[in-house]
Amino acid sequence: MLFKVRKTMMSTAVCCSVIFGASQTVCADQTELGRTVPDYLWHNGFEYYVFKNESTDGPLNAEGYSSHEGGFRLALKYLGSGQYRQTAEYTSTENDTVTLEKAGDTPYIAFRNAKGELHDVLIPADRETGFNSQLIRNVAQYLSGSYTAVKDGAMLVIKPAGNGIEITYDGETVNAELMSDSFDDYHPAFKYNGKNCYGKVTEKGLEFQIFTGELDEYLEKKSAKEKIEFKANDQYEPRFAGLSEQIYSLGYFMQYDSNMLKIIRNEIFARHGHVFKNMKLADYFGSKDWYRELNGKAETALTPVEQFNVKMIAVTEKYLQDEKNSR
Repeated sequence: MLFKVRKTMMSTAVCCSVIFGASQTVCADQTELGRTVPDYLWHNGFEYYVFKNESTDGPLNAEGYSSHEGGFRLALKYLGSGQYRQTAEYTSTENDTVTLEKAGDTPYIAFRNAKGELHDVLIPADRETGFNSQLIRNVAQYLSGSYTAVKDGAMLVIKPAGNGIEITYDGETVNAELMSDSFDDYHPAFKYNGKNCYGKVTEKGLEFQIFTGELDEYLEKKSAKEKIEFKANDQYEPRFAGLSEQIYSLGYFMQYDSNMLKIIRNEIFARHGHVFKNMKLADYFGSKDWYRELNGKAETALTPVEQFNVKMIAVTEKYLQDEKNSR
């Protein structure tokens, strides 16, 4: 199941549209959560939290809501020097150290365990953005791209459109209806031209798995009636160039399997001319017209946004490995 790992760690939430009090002031440098928090909804792609400051020196409390499980909260105790300690809910890791950090101009809330290992973050979203809308956008961003049908060579273009996805195939454009197997979970599954489709991003491009019946039945059995393959049109533009422009949440990266996460992570380095010693990666990126080998270490050329996304891919890979080991 797409969010299986995450659901074992925390309950699912729906957007809470609490308005911050008029007494709120914003830290000018945003180097700590402090007594104030920027006016955002904070999320990891699965839950939303809104901070409410009831005093200037007491615990910092955040509220989250679930339509079918009731409300829950995150409480942070201030330790000084810009650090907090998690004292209530949110993750299964007790006594996380919590800090407000930045990736470029974008702040994020980092959660680290007793070993200092980053294992989750909350990133900001517009206050009017709903929880389900974020999940839908995760799916739309995951599927988006330009592809060519392997069988007939027709062009397929998928892109986010409002709170859904727009699919153009062979010149005909439709808005696909996304499917869910529960009230809160969204998967890369949608109804298109009367068919139930499950989209899987692959090394070569995209695969539509056609299935009948309910989505939860398909997710349990993974039995596709038909598979349609599309080749990515990525010769002149990197497939995941957006990872250089904005930070992404765990909810976005969890939609990929471990093989694709490795490719995505290394594409970030490839765009800076990293020279690959791994022959499979060298052959993969060497086949791209946009790739140019450069001297020096690409690690030193990564922007703060790219560094953040590399870290989040590593966190996601660890979750996937832990899930595999627990089976």
